[in-house]
Amino acid sequence: MSKDNQPEVLYQMPNGELINASYEHEPCFIRDLSDLKSRGIDATRVDELIQKRINFQNVPTDDTMTALISVEIKARDADVEILTNNMQEIVGIARNGLGAKSPEFATFGNVEFSRMDVPALCTASMTIAQRANVYLAKLGIKGITKTMIDDLDKQKKSVEAGIINVSKAEANQKLTTSIRRNKGNELYLELKDMSTSARVYYEKRDPLKADDYVLYDLPDDVQMRNGEVKPTQIVTRELKGVNTKSVFRLQVKVGDTLTFYYSKKENGVAGLKKVTVNSNPGNYDDHTPVDLGFDPENGYIHFCIENPSTTEVANYRVQVVG
Repeated sequence: MSKDNQPEVLYQMPNGELINASYEHEPCFIRDLSDLKSRGIDATRVDELIQKRINFQNVPTDDTMTALISVEIKARDADVEILTNNMQEIVGIARNGLGAKSPEFATFGNVEFSRMDVPALCTASMTIAQRANVYLAKLGIKGITKTMIDDLDKQKKSVEAGIINVSKAEANQKLTTSIRRNKGNELYLELKDMSTSARVYYEKRDPLKADDYVLYDLPDDVQMRNGEVKPTQIVTRELKGVNTKSVFRLQVKVGDTLTFYYSKKENGVAGLKKVTVNSNPGNYDDHTPVDLGFDPENGYIHFCIENPSTTEVANYRVQVVG
């Protein structure tokens, strides 16, 4: 378990890259079933690997769970605003009707609502409703009604329901994180075991096939991005923390040529600099961010990959170190 009592993540690659790796390796396993059967890899095991990947993908992302918390907070805060406005209205009438310095008004308690957290606000609303009921005969001629007091209780209950819904959403986020980590670990361990078996089998027999089964699990300062680019298309890949000292390691795994560069917008055109890499499976061409046109001051912050071919799909692998 990690420090937050969540299961420890057993891999270092981003979740999206683990899914991509499974997508890449699955057809290779199917292609090589006749060879790999002796290593314990058969059609049933490949199907089970695919199901592990699907199970992992079915778990909502942390971004989704965080957004659901925000949805509940927004709904709760809308009710808080209604409750606060009505509390202020009743207190304003009471201040006028009883006198701001009177001991009777003092029984309404703390009326500095802007300084209260949400639970304290609910407690204060209960005090205000109770005291308003006590002085209703006197304050009725000033504008307070029984309906206003009853509505205060209803609004307080709506806020309380909102508090509970936020807590539920936060609890669901923690639970989903645990499920996601477990499903990710299950996928990673099985993919790693199968890929290692296949790579070892082919190391001497067929080095090109062995390269198909390399599973890149990288240290924290290395980002891996891989995928495909359809003919004449441009894709954008998000990278974090790139600086002028970073190193881009570029590979065209399948296809003839890809162009790598930074643009001012997603799937945009290159600026003055770009790098063209010809097919180099098993190797990398190393470049600096500046070579690729990385220039945050002038808006070149989107890393793009273009496939100039009109007929061939190309696959890439990019490592960013530092």
